[in-house]
Amino acid sequence: MNRRKALTAALFSLSLMAPTAMMAQYPQLNADARKTYDVLMSTARAHSDSAWAVAKPIVDKEAREGRPYVPWASRPDDLLKASIPRCRRWRNVHPRRTRRQGDHSDQPQ
Repeated sequence: MNRRKALTAALFSLSLMAPTAMMAQYPQLNADARKTYDVLMSTARAHSDSAWAVAKPIVDKEAREGRPYVPWASRPDDLLKASIPRCRRWRNVHPRRTRRQGDHSDQPQ
């Protein structure tokens, strides 16, 4: 029994030390690969900068009109919401509710 506990403890301690012993080894770029990488990245950055130069005036104009640019908005929930009043005839436009025949409860009294 003691031998089993000792073996379990040894395996457990080795499993805790394993991640430090197996550090990731990142490749080092040689001179030719570094040049190619620099050319590709400078081209990509130049393209991005030119696209932003075209879009920046439009973004500024929309921000002045009350529609600000939100860079972290990746979902529709991240954007600003407009307060839209409830429609009186919501049953006609709601996709899951249908108006029953002869039901005039949405008509003004």
